[in-house]
Amino acid sequence: MAPDNYVHSHGDNYYYSGSTRDFGFREDAGLCSGARIIFARDISVARRGRLSNLVIMSTCHLGESGTTMPGAFAIAKTKAGWGAWAGPSFYLGYLGEAWDSDEYAFETRFWSAIGPGYGVGQAFDVARLGAFNAGFAANWYGSYVWTGRAGPLPSGCPSCL
Repeated sequence: MAPDNYVHSHGDNYYYSGSTRDFGFREDAGLCSGARIIFARDISVARRGRLSNLVIMSTCHLGESGTTMPGAFAIAKTKAGWGAWAGPSFYLGYLGEAWDSDEYAFETRFWSAIGPGYGVGQAFDVARLGAFNAGFAANWYGSYVWTGRAGPLPSGCPSCL
């Protein structure tokens, strides 16, 4: 299973124009500065409101409470936990500065947990159980109980609320 959208880069709340800021990530191949920034608002315009089911932003800062990145993929910044449903969508991002090794370990555990039948929220919880560098934190928005399968929900979905 692969996400609809996956980014591994440098993310932050960058200056968009003048004093206006927006969350984005660098089109950088590993460089922290000098590369073009892809802003959430530009992604939103290009996607024209099309929903993504599963978005993984493997970057710094794009999981913070002020992030605008989930909305760029038409994923609401809500957390529908057990017994709730926000549609077939899940967004994962990191808070503050995150080390590549922590992101890799977290995402490896996340994908391994989805395979044996956990939903995306449960897989997120399993992934958090590892040892990470001080200050590492991940965040999610969407439906905790969703299976993580891409595309529209089939009728009679037993894993859907």
